[in-house]
Amino acid sequence: MERDYLTNLLPLHLFLREADKILKNNPDCRYAVTATDLSNFKYINDLYGMAEGNRTIQEMAEKFFSGNPRCILASRPYADQFRSLIAIGDVSQDEEVAIITNMNTEFTEYIQKRYPNIYFHVYTGLYIIEDNSEGIRSACDKAHFAKKCFKGNLSVTCGIFDSNAYKDSSNVMRLTHEFQSARERDSVYVYYQPKCSASTGEFIGAEALGRIADKDGNIISPGEFIPVLERTGIIGDFDDIIMEKTFADIRRWIDNGGNVKPVSLNISRIQFLKPGLIDKILALQKKYDIPSRLIELEITETTFIESVDFIDDTARELRRHGFTIDVDDFGSGYSSLSLIATLPADTIKLDCSFARQCLDNDKGVILLSGIINILKSIGFDIICEGIETERERQRIMELGCDKIQGYYYDRPMPSASFEEKYITKQ
Repeated sequence: MERDYLTNLLPLHLFLREADKILKNNPDCRYAVTATDLSNFKYINDLYGMAEGNRTIQEMAEKFFSGNPRCILASRPYADQFRSLIAIGDVSQDEEVAIITNMNTEFTEYIQKRYPNIYFHVYTGLYIIEDNSEGIRSACDKAHFAKKCFKGNLSVTCGIFDSNAYKDSSNVMRLTHEFQSARERDSVYVYYQPKCSASTGEFIGAEALGRIADKDGNIISPGEFIPVLERTGIIGDFDDIIMEKTFADIRRWIDNGGNVKPVSLNISRIQFLKPGLIDKILALQKKYDIPSRLIELEITETTFIESVDFIDDTARELRRHGFTIDVDDFGSGYSSLSLIATLPADTIKLDCSFARQCLDNDKGVILLSGIINILKSIGFDIICEGIETERERQRIMELGCDKIQGYYYDRPMPSASFEEKYITKQ
């Protein structure tokens, strides 16, 4: 049978084949899969030569695998990375972690003495197979994932597979792929939700909201994909598409003689902190010839507070060009009114959860009334989000807020539906 020239371990394809056979033929036996790595291995080759690097790999293979009676099969897929199938019998999860931790610590100390100029870390991801019909490839993937979860954490030498973290990681990959595919299919859409006068019901503006559709045309909840795009850093790409399409829609509405009102765009923290945002917006304005008064830029309260120095300059420059700046989700963070008073913004959008909680009790109503009056007195326009009932509309209007947004008037809707209902002049 083919063997690795250096360690005499199986090549990966044979390891996978033989391990699957073992699992299939021994359904009642308990096994675990490990993924083991040696950090900074390359520096042995660089500082001490290839012969010393080979020696270290051979010693790892002997200690952890060839010379380990509990190891059934092992492979070296890459230079200093190993996979193994071990029989664990009645050993508990905690006991197995302790066994591997001790082995890793012993070997780390051993080679650290031999190569004192390099800091080493032997670390292992452990996956205990619960169902032997699962398949070795899946088990190896999970062991590798367990190892990746604590890579760089030098205080940990063995980490156990976490199913919740794995599901979260898989979900991130799935939704990232959904966005990339939607972009290629031109299935990233702009939905619009109207803003209305609480007293008259008059349409006074709208918020542009990004949506993506899967390959079957189903809209994926923004609460599901937005956090993923933010975590992966590609929310800026999403923002760019929504901005471009919104500017194009406004241009079309103007050309068709529509009832065009200001539209607000959500700008993510990542987008706001990237150089070139102002130039990007000005380029879109020039391309579509849109008056600045028709564009409002929304930045969350948290983003404003956490990055106030940088955002302050950018927001002031955008206002100098005639754009309106909105502070979104006010009340969801922990900013003080004194800090809010210094922000270069025009409109405060009250967070729907904050406003609803305040409206539920007398003290909350007094608090909300005071906040609205203070903000209005220092020159802010106020919009209350998330209004869904007649009672909420009436109460918020009595407290001095006449501009509202929420399901009471309309849900977010596709561009064509919004245009027909609110933009096209009857």
